[in-house]
Amino acid sequence: MDEASLRRELVLVCRRAYERGMISGTDGNVSGRLSHDRLLVTPAGVNKGYLEPGDLVEVDLEGKAVVGGKPSTEVLLHTAVYKVRPDAMGVVHAHPPSCVALTLVKVGMDEPVIPEIVGALGRVPTAPYATPGTSDLPASFLPLAEKHDAFLLERHGSVTMGSSVSQAMDRLEMIEHAATILVRAHSMGLVTPMTPEQVRRLRGADYK
Repeated sequence: MDEASLRRELVLVCRRAYERGMISGTDGNVSGRLSHDRLLVTPAGVNKGYLEPGDLVEVDLEGKAVVGGKPSTEVLLHTAVYKVRPDAMGVVHAHPPSCVALTLVKVGMDEPVIPEIVGALGRVPTAPYATPGTSDLPASFLPLAEKHDAFLLERHGSVTMGSSVSQAMDRLEMIEHAATILVRAHSMGLVTPMTPEQVRRLRGADYK
């Protein structure tokens, strides 16, 4: 994808995230891979619902700005993912309410409960709490980022990645929808995981 197209896609994804309540105010950040060692990321302190393509910041894989203003305070989160996942072309970090709510009460999304999540993403694990905006945050989730396309950050939000920025956003919507179902289900009673046989038939392999 050329730079102009990637900038447009990033802006559209930011607006989707804002309009769907996945982020609020100046929260959240989105990035796309521009080349093997360059990224486009959202700027710091800006409402993502009102971004324009020219507002995005080009950074290197160390998170240093190359073109544009100040990158997101969570730029190290994005560079960490791209370093361990050369297949990732887009990353979305958001604060989806139901996902965050589950982490606050220590309810995970890594058990096989909802077939669509199991089939599309497998497990959606939770990284332990780490201070946002610091190098402690990427360190807390790197083992998960190597193997999973979506994971939660305790008390903080979620990270999704994909072969495009749009796919990363689709995965965010998917896990938030599943989390909302789980919040409602847990409010009504015991949630029963799928059986190993059901998972095998769904995925064609043992659930891990």
